[in-house]
Amino acid sequence: MRLLLLVVAAAAVAVAALADGALALAEEPVVEAGSFAQSLDHFSAMERRTWTQHYVKSGPFSEAGGEAGGEAGPVVILLGGHEPVTPHTLADSHALEIAQQLKGVAFALEHRFFGASIPTEDMKLSSLRYLSQDQALADVASFIEHLRATGQAPPASRVVLYGGLRAGNLAAWARVKYPHLVHAAVASSAPLWARGAFTEWMDVDMAVLEKRGGAKCRQDVRAAVEYLDKTLGDKGGVAEIKELFGLCADFGEQRWDADMLFQRLTDSVSGAVDIEETPYMNMVQEACYMLDVSDQPRDKLQAMGSIAGFGMSDQGCEDVGYKKGIAAALDDRWGGAITAYNEQLTDRLLLFLSCFEFGQFHALSSEWRNHYPLELSLQKCSDVFGKDFSPAQLDEAVRRTNMEFGAARPDIRRVVFVHGQDDPYAALGVTEDIDGDLAPVVEIPGARQCKDLEKSSEDDKQGLKEARAKIVDHLKKFLNMS
Repeated sequence: MRLLLLVVAAAAVAVAALADGALALAEEPVVEAGSFAQSLDHFSAMERRTWTQHYVKSGPFSEAGGEAGGEAGPVVILLGGHEPVTPHTLADSHALEIAQQLKGVAFALEHRFFGASIPTEDMKLSSLRYLSQDQALADVASFIEHLRATGQAPPASRVVLYGGLRAGNLAAWARVKYPHLVHAAVASSAPLWARGAFTEWMDVDMAVLEKRGGAKCRQDVRAAVEYLDKTLGDKGGVAEIKELFGLCADFGEQRWDADMLFQRLTDSVSGAVDIEETPYMNMVQEACYMLDVSDQPRDKLQAMGSIAGFGMSDQGCEDVGYKKGIAAALDDRWGGAITAYNEQLTDRLLLFLSCFEFGQFHALSSEWRNHYPLELSLQKCSDVFGKDFSPAQLDEAVRRTNMEFGAARPDIRRVVFVHGQDDPYAALGVTEDIDGDLAPVVEIPGARQCKDLEKSSEDDKQGLKEARAKIVDHLKKFLNMS
């Protein structure tokens, strides 16, 4: 429960950060908001419609030129992923620090279909065909040309892209597709390898749980999972689980309801390991303490529910069923499915990208009794997008993505690949240097995903500080290459 409260508090802070126009930070520099007309379809000369893509900017940080890369410092562009880009996005990033250090200029570009960068009137499938990695990559190229044309990027400056997770993919892939525009990139926790099921995520999380909380903690989770699996298979077991977690009356009526419950309970592990251990807080140890409530598996299962936030619903019961799980994705209206903070839910957009672009569906392995399988996610695709989706279509999309960009071993240079030591997305990314130090890997000891993207803090661990220094050193070298 305390985990969920921390998440809610963080969300409230993020909402408070939303602002239009310029935002003067407590410390310089100032971050300003901008926008420009972007093409709806970059690959059709017949399509002339445009939409407004948003970005933020800070700098330039030197009128005399940069420390590296010739007469002008670099243009560092932080690529937005599946969330809004606000002035705080750039202000609280390592990308801005790199631009400052190398005496360049920094931007953050919002991804099409996310935040305020809405290209279409709705999210019908006919509109979502413009939500593709190819269109997003062309957006980046068009943005760079816009910066050149408007004088926001000095003619002699070189462009460095920085992105995390799927925005990290875009950063790396832009080096492949637009090498004449993008000189170097940093791809953090980038899941480059498209495929159907992604089971390693929970395997990594369970290993981190054991590393931070001990072998008994992992055994407690296993005991709870086994108890739940057995009970749901027993006569009267569904009723017992409904009562234990306060589930809604219709739980168990849909084929995939039990799997959705297992997936929800993974929050008790992933939510704990995602919060960095500090001298003042260790959420893994707190979660393990709650799991050690007794020797009875039923009590451990109930504790897992508490950690995952069960009992906090404002509707009187916990609706974890399959129908509720796809409800937001079925709504194709902007503003139709929103959060308590009036923010657009992105369920439909993210499901579309997984169903039609690169898969990577979360699935559970044998330690979680193989619940929440790939078949469930494929059913979601069919139920939400109807006859326009087929498993064969996903297979072809995965094949095409890997063929075009090289999966986890791309033929690429001047890209820094960054992963945390405890990063589940490393399983889908580049983990060994490519061509010596022309595409090096930087691993952050004890870190989860995308830790390097954050603004530096005096509380940063030494391993993170050294990783950031390595990233900058590699970029300096790249910027001096022709």
